[in-house]
Amino acid sequence: MDADQLLQRFTRCLVHNMSNPLAAILGCGQLLERMLEEGEPVPADQCRVYVGMLLSEAEKCARALDRLALLARPPELRPIPTDLHELIQRALDLFQVPEGISLALEREAWEPTANIDPELTRHVLVNLLQNAAEAMPEGGTITIRTENSREGEKWVRLVVADEGSGIAPDILPRITEPFFSTRQRQNGIGLTLCAQFVSRQNGHLRIENGSPTGVRAIVDLPQEG
Repeated sequence: MDADQLLQRFTRCLVHNMSNPLAAILGCGQLLERMLEEGEPVPADQCRVYVGMLLSEAEKCARALDRLALLARPPELRPIPTDLHELIQRALDLFQVPEGISLALEREAWEPTANIDPELTRHVLVNLLQNAAEAMPEGGTITIRTENSREGEKWVRLVVADEGSGIAPDILPRITEPFFSTRQRQNGIGLTLCAQFVSRQNGHLRIENGSPTGVRAIVDLPQEG
């Protein structure tokens, strides 16, 4: 991808992420302004609704800008020996499970420990969980699994699998490209950040179609010690 293509994707991503929230903020602000100019009393409950809308849409803008900032200037790595089972539990505590989605946790009997930055890796796991949930709009099960990597004992593996319809084979190789997305409501940088964060920790992220359906996100991380 050349610089012009990247700039075009960045511009589309920025417009997509900002247009709807800013339109909602503008509309809500104009409504409040008109009510005040007309001297119309605004009930406290209605004020709370409008303020809630303004804050919610502003937070969407802030989250989008935070992601773009992370892509432009990745945070400093702070790797420490991290228990993956504890990391998964902390990620699940942050993940808001949508209605119709269930979780299945398949844990190894041993305690997999990786030398990683727990904050960045938790960000990766939460993002993969969100992607898995969005791939199943009619509901289904997300499976989170820890296992030994096939590459040998120096790696540990996290797998997040969904039961969605999968990804078209021609799109799959591009799925972690910056600002590339197959979903209209996605900003196209979530998986890019995931791949970047994993790679910076000397790990590997692979996205593949499951069998017979769904998608598997496979994260191989360097084992502690």
